[in-house]
Amino acid sequence: MKGIITAKELRMARPFDTVCATDTYYTQFANRLNNKLLGFVDKNGANKTFIHRLALRLTLYLEDIVADMGAWHSFSDLCMKLYGHPVPMYHSDEEYYPDEPSHDAVRYLIWHEASDMAPDQLFEADTFLTDLAEEAFAMVDDAFDEAPINDEGKKQIDSIIEHAGEGFNELRESLNWIIFGCYITAGERVNEMIRTEISSLPEKGLLESMTSSMKEYFVISSTKFFNNIGPLALKPYEWLGQLATTTGHDNIAAMISEIETINPDTYKYTPTDDNPLTLENLHGKVIKVSREELNMDDRIIMSHNGLVAPFVFYKGEWRLNGVLMPLQLSDGQFEDLKKDQPDYLEPGQKIMTAEMILEEIGGHRLVYFKDAEEMTDYLHEKLNYSKDEIKGSSIADMEMPCMFIDTDDNNDPQFFAQNIEEYIKAPDNPYYNVDDAMENGISLLWEPMSASTNMVNYLINNELLPDIENHFVFSQKCTHKQRLADMNFFMRFSRMDRY
Repeated sequence: MKGIITAKELRMARPFDTVCATDTYYTQFANRLNNKLLGFVDKNGANKTFIHRLALRLTLYLEDIVADMGAWHSFSDLCMKLYGHPVPMYHSDEEYYPDEPSHDAVRYLIWHEASDMAPDQLFEADTFLTDLAEEAFAMVDDAFDEAPINDEGKKQIDSIIEHAGEGFNELRESLNWIIFGCYITAGERVNEMIRTEISSLPEKGLLESMTSSMKEYFVISSTKFFNNIGPLALKPYEWLGQLATTTGHDNIAAMISEIETINPDTYKYTPTDDNPLTLENLHGKVIKVSREELNMDDRIIMSHNGLVAPFVFYKGEWRLNGVLMPLQLSDGQFEDLKKDQPDYLEPGQKIMTAEMILEEIGGHRLVYFKDAEEMTDYLHEKLNYSKDEIKGSSIADMEMPCMFIDTDDNNDPQFFAQNIEEYIKAPDNPYYNVDDAMENGISLLWEPMSASTNMVNYLINNELLPDIENHFVFSQKCTHKQRLADMNFFMRFSRMDRY
């Protein structure tokens, strides 16, 4: 049998891309699986590329559970924490163990691979490649007892976790594998997100002098701490923290759990010989950072009084994460920049909290309007909004607007959505349309511009989206409670960094 899947492909999915004694077995298994599943090409959209990638992912799953390396086990533990069941989308296994072959796990991984390759397509949960799943599970299950334990691979996982505990730079190195190597969290969707962010970096301003390699470094560094990745929309360091917990590295898991992050922000400081330097950002956060960490010579530090940079707090220190740009701020410029921030309040102003808004409007978390004019009148009457102010805002021309009061957002408790009222089945919503909800309502789960994550979760938790729950993308063989959980999972998977 001529092999198509190479040992190199397997090794690239491991932390250190090293040769293991078990490579021959798992490469041969991957190719047997690939050849077996090729019979399903042209069924339900399956093609040779999909089969190749699927065979590789399922082989990595087999290798993982045989040695109990921890990747699948970690994902399963997270699903249990979030949803109360160990595998999303499929829930038929009467007995489930994370370190043994699972029919639900195989079906999920097939769905995962298809959704990763074709993010714009929806797959019918109860019928999508069911025969392929049976065949794949049978091969994985049969191989489980004979497959060799990859002790070297398991040691690599332990090593990359322990490496993360050595220091911040080591942590960042370990996170590379979470982003680009691990078969649970890596994939085309993550790669596409990174490519998109690189291409969307501004060509002018602070980043205009960056080379292509610097832009790539900037985005990948940012992704490690600030972007959601993987099927559960978690930060890469959060994934690593769970892996550390699952594999018994409790001390390192504790270190990771204490990580604090600050997105790129503008800071001011007083040029002095002090070490560490005291930095204050536009939101009033004051941190102390060593001069060595800023990676600027003293001449540059003393000739400037500000900088733009992202920081991460790890092991008791604030560390620079990515690219730093020194600034010279003129008198009053820092205060002017403060005033441009969305959370800035003029003296005497106060934030209108969710509780204050709810008191004024009678406790309704959701308010429905037939058009922008009706909404404008309501906001003017109930909340004393200026009509002129509304006319110049982004909500002025909304079609069929809906207001959601977000009790989980302290800074911006009001969210205005449009053209989604027809999807919401609520006694006080006169605009609900069952046909439209059944056909288009599922778009709420992946489109953050239509409704915020908090709003959709509120609708799910209060069972106001029954037509989405009954959509073919969710298994109708599951319980009502399981489908509600799967709706949240689907939103996490689909939105990922926008969750």
